[in-house]
Amino acid sequence: MFNIRVKAIDKILVFLLVLKKEMGDPMKGKALILSQLIVLLLVGFAFVISQSISQEKPIIAKPCTAPGCHTAKQGELWGYLKSASAKAELIQIDTGALWTVKFDEKTKTINWTQPISKIPKDKEILIQTILKNGELYAVSVNVKPPQKLDPSKIIKGDEVKKLVEDKKALIVDSRPPGRYHEGHIPGAINIWWSEFDKHLDKLPKDKNELIVFYCGGTHCALSPASLRRAETLGYTNAKVYHDGMPDWKQRGYPVASTVSYVKELIDKDLSFVLIDVRSKEEAEKEHIPGAVNIPLVELEKWKDKFPAKKGAPILIYCKLDKLSQQAFQVVRGWGYINTSYILGGIEAWKKANYPVLSGQLKSEIVYIPKPKPGSIPIVEFEKIVATLPKDKLIIDVRDVEEVQEGMLKGAKNIPVQEIESRLNEIPKDKEIITHCATGLRAEMAYNILKEKGYKVRFLNATIQIDKAGKYRIIAED
Repeated sequence: MFNIRVKAIDKILVFLLVLKKEMGDPMKGKALILSQLIVLLLVGFAFVISQSISQEKPIIAKPCTAPGCHTAKQGELWGYLKSASAKAELIQIDTGALWTVKFDEKTKTINWTQPISKIPKDKEILIQTILKNGELYAVSVNVKPPQKLDPSKIIKGDEVKKLVEDKKALIVDSRPPGRYHEGHIPGAINIWWSEFDKHLDKLPKDKNELIVFYCGGTHCALSPASLRRAETLGYTNAKVYHDGMPDWKQRGYPVASTVSYVKELIDKDLSFVLIDVRSKEEAEKEHIPGAVNIPLVELEKWKDKFPAKKGAPILIYCKLDKLSQQAFQVVRGWGYINTSYILGGIEAWKKANYPVLSGQLKSEIVYIPKPKPGSIPIVEFEKIVATLPKDKLIIDVRDVEEVQEGMLKGAKNIPVQEIESRLNEIPKDKEIITHCATGLRAEMAYNILKEKGYKVRFLNATIQIDKAGKYRIIAED
């Protein structure tokens, strides 16, 4: 474990050096004994502080702590890439808490040949860090490589689809329950690797029966780990669908979501499209809140009324899963990659005692993506720029060279890589609004300041500023 409050420990060590100087050098007799005793006590105190403080922020993401997965070592951060900026030379990694790490041209990349800033968001990475002047620097960034498996243990997507249709194997989703509820292979059961031994009763009694494990793709360790565990229990016919859920979705095969996932979307007021493909009479009698009624026989006529964004989450339900799957195939065929059907449909919803409405349903599809958490509406940002209210402070987190080309009047420039070292310049009694050129570094600054307890938002848009302070904002899609 490394200490996340190194600056405090540094001050203690500086005090020790001053103490030694004050007591004379060389020190003799009782003075020597006393000074050594004080040194031991203070160093011990510093060590205890560093060990206890290091527990405040996790250094390894929870999914990575599953038995047989990863073990965190000193100076390592295991987690998922939140963002990386080549211009600011900063990486933000999510380990269950936010860490901001600096990198430079000396930082090595492992299992990655492109620049660090090109690593996809949410990719699992390992950062080996060192401390320089009380700040974390990346010695190396290791992008999780594909899992190695015996080719004889691997099964492909088309084979899995046939097994699902013929019901000739037990399909096991090894991912955490939340991922399973969001979308899984129809007919699959969920045995999260981390809780594998708690659900041995779900496995076949016949040790020769075919079991197919899958998870999040070739980089995911959960299904290979499940395979190994099953084999140690004596199962002789276990396989892994190594390409996993990403491949299944890309192929356009049916994806099933549970009613609990739909309820979560509704409760969190998240953006999605809910389609009831039953007849008008059935739907008006009872339906899931927020649904749009499009009878299956009329679905093709509605193609142009669906969202322009092909990534929009679209959930379909009926009374029978067979009809829901038919509707799924139509909508998925239009290119909507995040389409799924609700397992069990309206009956499963009612069985879970979730609220049911009656009467007329929505008459049109409305999909308005929710803004990123912490982002400020462009209209509000423009108003703040125009009026400069006393309770707000705009911080331009671009580099000094960039702001020389133009800066908003009234804004303060603190490059994102200097935010943590210049917190004393940022008032806590004002709301902070951060911006950069595209929104990436502004969001990084937002994450840092939010963690430090500031009231803060950021502009998630491209902004161009001339030397007179005039600007143009281009909204992000």
